[in-house]
Amino acid sequence: MKKVLLLGDSIRMGYDDYVKEELDGKCEVVYDAEDNGRFAAYTLWQANQMFKHHGHFDVVHWNNGYWDMNIEAPMTEAMHPVEEYVHFLKRIIKLCRENGAKIIFATTTPILEPGMAADNTGTQADSINYNPDGSSAGPGKHIVFLYGYGGRWV
Repeated sequence: MKKVLLLGDSIRMGYDDYVKEELDGKCEVVYDAEDNGRFAAYTLWQANQMFKHHGHFDVVHWNNGYWDMNIEAPMTEAMHPVEEYVHFLKRIIKLCRENGAKIIFATTTPILEPGMAADNTGTQADSINYNPDGSSAGPGKHIVFLYGYGGRWV
C-alpha cells in the first residue's frame, strides 16, 4: 500500500481527515493530528521527523505560506520575507526528493482584504507573492492552486 504524508499549517488540518477517509483502503495517510506545520521552517523540521519515525513516503502533500506571510502586531513586516520562505520550501522539496517521495504542493489560500482573517494581517498581494506560478514545477512536483496562479519565485 502506498504511503502519503500530509504536512502544512492549519489549512492542512482542515482537509487531513477528509483525505484519509477518501484514500482509505488505497493509501496509508499519515499526518500529525495535534500539530500543524506553522512556518515553512517548522514544516521542514516536521517533515524530517516524519521521515525519521515513519520511513519512506510515496507522496508528500503539503502547504505553507499563511503563517509565513503573517504580519502580527506590533510587527510591521511579514514573519518570513518571501526569500526566506522560498529558501525553506526548496529545502522541503530537497528533503522529500532525497527520500524518494513525489511532491504535491498546495498554495496558500487568499486573504482578499486586510483584516479579513482575524489571525493573519496579510493582504491579497501577500497571498499572490507567497504562491508559485507553477512554471518550473518539474518532474515529481505538482502544485494545487488553492488560490490561483500567483508567484514570482518558482
